[in-house]
Amino acid sequence: AALAAAAARAPADDAIRGDRGLGVGLPSDDDYADGYWTGSASMPRVGQDRDVLIAVYNPPYDGEPKEIFTPHTHAYFPKPLFDDVVDRLQDLGWIAGRAGNAYIALYSNSKNITWQTKSQFANREIIAQGAKAVWVCIVGRQKTYGSFANFTNMTVLHATVTVDSKTLATDVRLPGPGQGRRITFGWEGTPFVVYDAKGSAHTVPQDTLLRLSSPYANAPFPPRDDLSVKFGDAFVQMNFDKNTRTVHDGSLALNLPDTVSETITAADDASVDKSQTMFTETALSQQSPAAGPASSNATATGLRVAHRILQVWNDTTGFPHFQAWGYESGVIQLGLWELSSLASVGAGDRSTIQAECSRVLDAHLNDPKSLGYKIAHNEEIPFPWGYSIGDHAALYPVAYTARIRHRSSQGSPITTTTVNNNEYDNATDIALVTATAKRYVLGYPHHLSDGTVSRPVAWWPDYFAPNATAVWADDTFMGTAVVSHALSFLPEQQLYVDYLVSQATGFVVHLRDAQTGLLHHGYDQALGKQSCCVWGRGNGWVLMALTDMLLALPSGSPLVATVLAEYQHLASALATMQGSAGLWHNLLNDQTTLAETSCTAFFTYAFATGVAQGWLDRATFLPVVQRATSALMSRVSPDGSVDGIIGETGIKAAAAEYEPHATPFAHAAPGLGAVVRAFAAAAALGL
Repeated sequence: AALAAAAARAPADDAIRGDRGLGVGLPSDDDYADGYWTGSASMPRVGQDRDVLIAVYNPPYDGEPKEIFTPHTHAYFPKPLFDDVVDRLQDLGWIAGRAGNAYIALYSNSKNITWQTKSQFANREIIAQGAKAVWVCIVGRQKTYGSFANFTNMTVLHATVTVDSKTLATDVRLPGPGQGRRITFGWEGTPFVVYDAKGSAHTVPQDTLLRLSSPYANAPFPPRDDLSVKFGDAFVQMNFDKNTRTVHDGSLALNLPDTVSETITAADDASVDKSQTMFTETALSQQSPAAGPASSNATATGLRVAHRILQVWNDTTGFPHFQAWGYESGVIQLGLWELSSLASVGAGDRSTIQAECSRVLDAHLNDPKSLGYKIAHNEEIPFPWGYSIGDHAALYPVAYTARIRHRSSQGSPITTTTVNNNEYDNATDIALVTATAKRYVLGYPHHLSDGTVSRPVAWWPDYFAPNATAVWADDTFMGTAVVSHALSFLPEQQLYVDYLVSQATGFVVHLRDAQTGLLHHGYDQALGKQSCCVWGRGNGWVLMALTDMLLALPSGSPLVATVLAEYQHLASALATMQGSAGLWHNLLNDQTTLAETSCTAFFTYAFATGVAQGWLDRATFLPVVQRATSALMSRVSPDGSVDGIIGETGIKAAAAEYEPHATPFAHAAPGLGAVVRAFAAAAALGL
C-alpha cells in the first residue's frame, strides 16, 4: 500500500489506473487482522524522494514464523492489465509496466521470487520469500523519460540496489533523470540520505516528521503515550499508557448536559468494552430514543434491535460493518427485510426499515468505488474473493434478493413492481444478483475434488493449504446464500439446484463428527483430519444454509429429500445440546464455554422455520424454539443493543484458543443478522 504514494505522483493524465496500481506488504493471517493485502502483519519503514520509494521490512520474530506472520512479502502487480511489461524478476529482481503514458518499476531483493499461479491472484501476485525484505518502486511518465524502453533501460537494466542482508541498509543508485542520483536508507537508526548528481548529501530529518497531521489531531513520530482529537471546544483525549479516555462535549449540539467530562479507566475487560463506544453511543441515544420498553414478544424485540441498527447505520467510527459491503451486513439486511415484511409489523416501522435498507443498497449501486457498482456495470474486480467465497463480492448481494422478493407482487420477481403506489424497477437488482451467482459463486476457483467449496488456508500450525484443501463450516452459507435466495429467477435453474445440493452434502460429509452428529469447524483434506472443535456459530452457518436451500428448492425436485435428511439429522443433534437457560454454548459440547447469542439465533431461525414448514416435529421442536426465543429476548437491552455475541472467529487449533468473551455491540455484526432473522422466524410462529 505504501507504493500508492509513489504512483500518485504521476499527473492525472499520465496516472496508472487504480486496477493497475501496485501494493506491497507483509501479509497477516491473524483472525483479527485487516486482511491479506493490507500488510498489517508488520509495517515497513518507508522513505520516499520524489519518484523513488524504498520500503524496508524487518518483522519482530527470530526464525520460525509466528501465528500472524507469513515467511514472505508480496506485491500486487496485475500483469495482464498493463499495456507492456518487462519482467526481469528472476535475474535482476526488477519488473516494469506501462499503462498508457505512465510507467512503474518494482524491485525486490529476495533471491527466491515467484508468481502466484493457482488462485484469483494468478499473474497478479509476486511472492518474495523471506520476511526481512526491501522493495524499491520507481514511477515515471513519457514526458520525463520518453519511451517505455528508455524508462526500463534507466531503471530495470541499469539502476543498482545494494542491500545488507543483516542490517537491511539499502543503497539505490539511479542513472535516470537527475543523473547520478543516489539514495541510502535502512531499518532503525539508518538515516534517509539523498545525494544529488554532484554527490552532495542531504539527510532527510526523521525526528521532525509527524505520524499524523490534520486539523483535528497531531501525533509525533515516535508516538507519545497520549493522543487528543479536537473539534471546536469538544475533545477526546486517550492515554495509552494509563488506559484512560477523557471526553468533553464542548459546544457540540448533542443534547447533553452543559458540561460533560468523564474519564473511563480500563480496569477490566468490561470497562474497556464500554469505553470503546461510550461517546458515540451517548450522543446517539440523546438524539434518538430507544424504540420502546422491553417487550415479551419476538416482533417487538426484533423491532428494537432493528431500530438500534438503523440508529447506528452511519456511525462509521464504531459500526463500519453494519452497512459496508460485506457478509456481515448482507445477512443483517436479509434479516431486516424479513422482519419488516411480517404482518405483525406496523406500516410505520415497515416503511422506515425498508426505506433505510434501500437507501444503503442504492448507495452501493451509485458509488463507482463500491463492488455493487462494479458488478452492476460489468467492471473487473481484481481480487473478488480474498481467502474465501464469502469475502468481498459473493455474499452481500443476498440483500438485493431480499429487496427484489419483498418489492415484488406476491413474491414474484418481476422487472417492475408497484408497492404502495410507488413503482420500482428491479432490473438492476436482478442483473447484479444474476451476475454475482454466475461469476463469483459458480466462478469461485477453490473446490475439493468432489466440488465442495474450499479455501487455501486452514488452521495453525498447518495454516497454508496451497492446493485449497481446507473446508470451513462458514462457507456452507457464504457460498450458497445468494443462489438459494435468487433461485426462482436465475437462468439455468437446474445448474444451480445441482450446485446447492452438492454443497449441502459435501460440507456435512467432511465436517460431521461421527459420534455426536455435530459439525467440526473445519476439515483439511491434505492432512486428512477435522479441526479440534464443534464451534457453535459454524454449525449455525451450516444449518441456516440448509434451511434456506429447503425454502428455495423446487418442491417437486427429488433432490429436496437429500437436503432435508441432512437438515433433520443436524437439527436433532443440535437440539440435544441446548442449555437449561435456552442458549447454546460457543463450543457446543463444552458447557463451560460462553453461552453465546449468535449461534442460539442461528438455531432459533432454523428450528422455527422447520416447525412452520412441517420439516420438524412440532411437539419436539416448538419447546426448543420457545426456550431459545425467550433466552434471546433476555440478551436484548432496552435500547436494542444485543449482548453475548462473539466476534469474527477463524478455525483454531485447540479449544482454549476460541474466544471466551463476547464482543461489544459495535463489533457484533458477524452474528447480528442471525438475531434479526431469528426474531422474524419466531414472530411468524406467533411467539
